[in-house]
Amino acid sequence: MLSTRVSAWSFDELNANAHITIDGQIPTPGECDDPVVELFRPIRYQCVNDVFFTIIVTHKTDCIACTIIPSNRRNRAQEELNRVTKKALLGDSSHKGVLTQYIDILEKFFRDDEGLKLFLEKAEEVTRAEGAERSSLCIECNEIIKMFVRKNNLEMPSLRKRKEALLKQNKLDSAIIQ
Repeated sequence: MLSTRVSAWSFDELNANAHITIDGQIPTPGECDDPVVELFRPIRYQCVNDVFFTIIVTHKTDCIACTIIPSNRRNRAQEELNRVTKKALLGDSSHKGVLTQYIDILEKFFRDDEGLKLFLEKAEEVTRAEGAERSSLCIECNEIIKMFVRKNNLEMPSLRKRKEALLKQNKLDSAIIQ
């Protein structure tokens, strides 16, 4: 099995974003969800009312590079956005930040027999399958990630519910601006 671990992280104060480097590689068939991206979703969901984050994941030869970027959906002044983002990413004395929570769930996934090991076994099956069997195995791969999230008492946000919430927020933002 591949040795996969978070090897470094940093917070860029000037741009209010974070960088994480994961040593190793997670082969993910094209039709399957990327666990590095999917494990970020329930963490991001916990602070969506403060600031919304986007994650960019780049798979390189021997590592995975992640950049977590805040979205300025509420048109905050840059100084305010940086302040809110820093608190959300790094946390404070009363709560862990997004960065710590994300690194924690990644590390758990890498070590847990029902996490990365199971995902890689199923991903290997996907690469050998074709047609309907391949589609079915991809669904099973994606379910491994969702089951891991639930096992760790996190909620995988529904994209449909998220879209509904965004529409509602946009209506509220429009009413405030007018």
